[in-house]
Amino acid sequence: MKMLKTFGIVITLCSMLILPVCKTSAAQTFETISFEQNIEQIFNKYSYYLDTKYNEEFQTWFFAAPTYDFPEWTFASDPRYLVSFATFYKYRALGEDQEAKIKISNAVRSAVFKQKIKAQKAHSFDGAITNFLIVRLLEQMPDLLLPAEKRMYQMELLYHMPIALQAQDTENRAALSGVYWYYVAKYLERNDLEVNQEIYDLINKKVEQSIIESVSIDFLYRENKQKDFSMHYHILEAYLLSIYGDWTKNINHVITGREMTKNFQYLTFKNGLLESAFGARPQGSNMQTYLMAGLLSKRFKYNDFNVYLQYLNNDRFFNDSKNPCRLAWYSTFEHDEKIYHDDYSFANIAELALASESFGQFEYDIKPVIIDSDIKINNKTFYIKNQGSKIQFLDKIKNNQANIQLSSYGLTTKPY
Repeated sequence: MKMLKTFGIVITLCSMLILPVCKTSAAQTFETISFEQNIEQIFNKYSYYLDTKYNEEFQTWFFAAPTYDFPEWTFASDPRYLVSFATFYKYRALGEDQEAKIKISNAVRSAVFKQKIKAQKAHSFDGAITNFLIVRLLEQMPDLLLPAEKRMYQMELLYHMPIALQAQDTENRAALSGVYWYYVAKYLERNDLEVNQEIYDLINKKVEQSIIESVSIDFLYRENKQKDFSMHYHILEAYLLSIYGDWTKNINHVITGREMTKNFQYLTFKNGLLESAFGARPQGSNMQTYLMAGLLSKRFKYNDFNVYLQYLNNDRFFNDSKNPCRLAWYSTFEHDEKIYHDDYSFANIAELALASESFGQFEYDIKPVIIDSDIKINNKTFYIKNQGSKIQFLDKIKNNQANIQLSSYGLTTKPY
């Protein structure tokens, strides 16, 4: 196995010598940009980096997410990782880049096959994201699979979905499972397959589990039996509930998403920076966090929603000096080591936004934005004092306090 990995790295390094130079986005030359145009530029930019990590022999990519147990460099062999990286090639393939389309087709076929031999218990949240991305690619590129292959895949989905939905999930994964499987179920209906009400009941049970186990009485996301706050997963939960509420016409889920949006707004620095050090994992916020924060703020009519979306248009997450087109996240807290993680999950978060009618097509100003902050919020489980460049967050459940301020240049934070 060690020889196989070494061989793969050698092939990848050699391929870097003959692949085109990373192509950078032209987004910053415009004052405004459309939402999907922005996603296209990000996908394309990262895909050119992924070209340098592609292994033709094994038809997969190398990636690294060190604190998630994927040290440099690991084969993307799991179905979810295969179709996540393949999704970044979508716009190139739609633009008739045949090599990009072949990579997507190979990844989809490999993922479909590998799911057949994967343990059923692993199919809930992981399978939901995998199949959502496969479905999205098939909808936009119908010829990725032959008609008979596609119908067989759809029939297998119909059979496996109720099994997958009965697998155990943690609080945040339950919401991911429910929302992504819901889209897959509707895809099957659009393709003339009957989806039993039992499946929708199981989906709703997943979403309700997540709310009960993770959303506090004052609308703060807390995992591990309502103890640990997480900035990223707070925003993710709000995002999923808002979309699911819109899809199912459940006003209570939409209201929960709205109130959770208020809370992360209270924890936003004046330049839009979101600091993960206020809570538990992960160590840093990533581009997907800012994407969700911006879309939620637009959904709930905050005029300064682009304070978050501006982070999609600068080099904040294309910051690896050795790999300028690598979409990666890292900690912005000054005491933490700067370790880069491939942001492969940006694919499913962005595709969910494009698949949803919650946000629509829109343009926005990409120039840097500063917001005025002078906020004091005293709730049952937390207290926040936000002065723009300084934020105090008291977690009453854990009885600890974080006092964090922006650095002088506003790109990192430190305690005060």
